[in-house]
Amino acid sequence: MKTPRELCNKIEARLRVITGLAQILINNDSFGTGTIIVQEPQMGAEDSMMVHEAVLLLADQAQDELVDLMNSMEVSV
Repeated sequence: MKTPRELCNKIEARLRVITGLAQILINNDSFGTGTIIVQEPQMGAEDSMMVHEAVLLLADQAQDELVDLMNSMEVSV
């Protein structure tokens, strides 16, 4: 069983990566829609979808770790 501090660190790391990937998707979409600069998106639809899948995977893992953290602290939901 991981300690609460280890679980907090893992959750924080996953959320930091999710934030970074979300920013990449926002920037890529901005290029595609021309809201910032009229330029082709740097990622194609398939690459963008893979980043979406990575965000969902990380979010699921963070949620599982949050549940583990709450259980280790005996927090009832």
